[in-house]
Amino acid sequence: MRYHAPIEFALIVDSCGAKEAPSADLIEKLGYLSGNNFFKTVCFRRALMDYRKNGLRSKKAWCVTHKLKH
Repeated sequence: MRYHAPIEFALIVDSCGAKEAPSADLIEKLGYLSGNNFFKTVCFRRALMDYRKNGLRSKKAWCVTHKLKH
């Protein structure tokens, strides 16, 4: 979202602070009020549903291997 909607992203970060996670409702409301077409894409809708379900956690866990460390 940072690259597709930089103004909206800045508004969200400013409203809730950099250390707090914004609510999915706030993101959705801002998306509906915005004129940016990114908020109407399927990609955004999927990401928002995933954010509602998992929050900031990724559903894919990463395992640090010796190869990744170096």
